[in-house]
Amino acid sequence: MVCTEEYKTGIDYRIVGLILGPLLAIAILLGPNIGAEFAPKDYPYAPKLALAMLVWTFVWWVASPLPLGVTALLPAVFSSVVAGFAPQAIGYTSTSAAVSDIWKTYMSTTIVLFLGGFMIAGALAEVGMDKRIAYALAASRFGRRNLHTLALALWTSCWFVSMWISNTAAAAIMYPIALGVITAVPRLSTKYQEFLMLGLGYAATMGGLATIIGTPPNLIAVQQAAQAGVQIPFFSFMILGVPTAIIGLLVCFFVMLLYFRPEKEMAPEAIKVVEEEKAKLGKMTREQWIVTIGFILAVFMWIARGFPAIFESIGLTDLAKSTEIITKILPDDCVPPIIIAIALFAFPKFFTKKPLKTILTWEGVNRYISWDILLIFGGGLVIGNALLKTGLGKWLAVSTGALFGGLSPFIIFLVAALTAYFLTQFTSNTSTAAMICPIVIALAIEGGFGKITAAQASIIAGIMASIAITLPISTPPNAIVFGSGKIQLKNMIANGLIIGLILLVVFSAIWIYGLPHIPVVVK
Repeated sequence: MVCTEEYKTGIDYRIVGLILGPLLAIAILLGPNIGAEFAPKDYPYAPKLALAMLVWTFVWWVASPLPLGVTALLPAVFSSVVAGFAPQAIGYTSTSAAVSDIWKTYMSTTIVLFLGGFMIAGALAEVGMDKRIAYALAASRFGRRNLHTLALALWTSCWFVSMWISNTAAAAIMYPIALGVITAVPRLSTKYQEFLMLGLGYAATMGGLATIIGTPPNLIAVQQAAQAGVQIPFFSFMILGVPTAIIGLLVCFFVMLLYFRPEKEMAPEAIKVVEEEKAKLGKMTREQWIVTIGFILAVFMWIARGFPAIFESIGLTDLAKSTEIITKILPDDCVPPIIIAIALFAFPKFFTKKPLKTILTWEGVNRYISWDILLIFGGGLVIGNALLKTGLGKWLAVSTGALFGGLSPFIIFLVAALTAYFLTQFTSNTSTAAMICPIVIALAIEGGFGKITAAQASIIAGIMASIAITLPISTPPNAIVFGSGKIQLKNMIANGLIIGLILLVVFSAIWIYGLPHIPVVVK
């Protein structure tokens, strides 16, 4: 959610935020130094500079007076100006080195990974494979059993598609199918209609938790962990991400089943709607086959990059060494999707027809690339760098420890989970992750708890930033399904709070106890 509405008071909070952000930054800059004992030598004001930048950016991200992507450029501009006067204050030896490093952050390998993910998702959508996958799952034998399993089949379709494309697109694809079931089936209770539609929005959110590219907060959390010295490969993330997403979907299903208690008996009309929509798609086209093969190859390459670490972890040292060639050919997770994207841009639709038309075109795929999200990633990385290099992170760690009577990994995890969960209900989940992940990373590193603890805290914050399920304005899938008119606000709030608090505990436990046992690279 972003604060873009004018409320009953007549106050436009965008204007308030527009003015308040720089005013607070100026007040901090004119105030006393903070954390001077942790600052770079001869620059006692450095933490204050980082705090001013942090507060200004946060206020504009929350109030959204500017597009989120534009605000994400503010940390780089602020840091560049500081570097012009005192590069040593932000951890650099020269202005040119500082400015170059700051702006290169916006095209890091992690951001390129997400760009490649956008392109592959765009390819799937351009040729209609996203709908084909969704209808196939919804019309499966499992979905035909009763109304409960039909709902779960529709949700699972949305959940699976959401693993690879945006949550919003996944919800938008399944929304007309679910609405068609409600319209076609006579005498469906309002409880079932509400159960079906609300669960669809939640399923889109849960599916995004399974992969690094499933939702922006995942990638922000992973890139912040990498910045702290812990690289989590794509397949390693899925080892915990897929169970996280499955548990999230099942918790939603059973909690809502107990809450709404909808009818169970199946009506033939429900299956007929789904089958008719599936039949309209016809047979798979040549383009769909090509894109599907490309998608499968990209997933295989992501998984294959983890083979050496997996074999090493189970004692197969010789096999691990023999598969190291894979990581030389594919040195980073950003390489596979870019390889496939380039291939799809180059592959002709037809070899005999002129003029040449390829499977992917820039005009087509550009509709699916969220440039603002890519910029927010970069802004979050710049903030993270500033926290660690100016001493502000150390000051925050000491201050948080004093507030709780002592800092510990448990306190850091608690701060990460609660802050991200409650803030994301009212602000963009991407900007929430970009705000919280660098802070909890700094708390862990500067608190002396090690890189793995920092990575755990970052992932917990990223995962909980995605659980924006309490209000229609919390996330686009919620807004889409709420727009059906079938959902009461009080029921969305009640289910969102119950499910959210359960998942806060469960998801935190999964990543706290699971992360040390998956193949990661600690630098």
